[in-house]
Amino acid sequence: MMDRDTWLSRILGAIRDLADEYYQERVWVRAQGPEVDSSTEALVRLLHDYELHAFIAEAGDKAWLSDDQLAALRALEHELERYAAHDHGSGGDAARIASPAWRKIRKLANATIETFAARAASA
Repeated sequence: MMDRDTWLSRILGAIRDLADEYYQERVWVRAQGPEVDSSTEALVRLLHDYELHAFIAEAGDKAWLSDDQLAALRALEHELERYAAHDHGSGGDAARIASPAWRKIRKLANATIETFAARAASA
């Protein structure tokens, strides 16, 4: 089990990938590394490898985060789960990142990052 700071750092890094349209275009669509990644790998990393749901539960139980931060993570997780239930990756990464559903995820990911950045700035 990861400590809180490592776990949060990995989750926020994964969320930054979901928030960054330039990164998605460069790495996922054009394969211009050095990173080797795809939208599917990014989703799996956040939801399963880094266990976003378990982190949210633990963070809520142990008061690791502000209410705003928890709400942002929960909203993003909800949308990612909804997206994953309806998307089957047809059309590849280029089609995925251009879709309205993915734009909504990118917007929520950006809002989540901003919630953590605002908290860090005021701490």
